[in-house]
Amino acid sequence: MPQRLSRTISTLAEVIVNTAFQFDRPPDVPVTPAPSDKTLRLMRQVVARELAEVYPQFAARVFGVTAG
Repeated sequence: MPQRLSRTISTLAEVIVNTAFQFDRPPDVPVTPAPSDKTLRLMRQVVARELAEVYPQFAARVFGVTAG
């Protein structure tokens, strides 16, 4: 089953735990707003198909689409 894009929120602590390297960051990291329904629809219906042309395995895994 494809891993669908969702509105999962990752905290800075989760990012640090799941990153295998150190990175610079400001003392207060702002939260990136979740994409709108319109943006998610665009990504799933338009961008995913175009992405499949260049990155077919990623597009199949994340969006469930194949090139063609």
